[in-house]
Amino acid sequence: MKTLRDTSVGPLEVVRCGPEQGETVIFLHHGFGTAASMQAVMDVFAVRRPDSRLIAYSRPGCGVSPKRAAAKSVDYLHIEATEVLPALLDAEGINIAHVVGHSDGGSIALIAAAQPDARVVSVTAIAPHSFVEPH
Repeated sequence: MKTLRDTSVGPLEVVRCGPEQGETVIFLHHGFGTAASMQAVMDVFAVRRPDSRLIAYSRPGCGVSPKRAAAKSVDYLHIEATEVLPALLDAEGINIAHVVGHSDGGSIALIAAAQPDARVVSVTAIAPHSFVEPH
């Protein structure tokens, strides 16, 4: 089910699968993706983990989530991990979550899990950005 969810950082497009309660898995899309681009992975999880609450969301400026207030800065992955993801967790009433992320989403998941107040208990990072290439 796709909805627009109000959060402290603005509305976010959210796709849900599975029960309303239960262990939560958050799916984070790649740089050019949307929540819908994680649907196939969510469908596999739904079959194998039917008791889990599965959530994907489109980051600001992606899908039908409104554009961000300012242009992307060089630290946008950190902002997504320390501001946007926690805002979604708050809005959804999630205390702890497992996170599956692809590319940008994998980097965001790793950064979020490294925070002192992390609510991310496990990460599956698919092709995350782990270093900056020299110019």
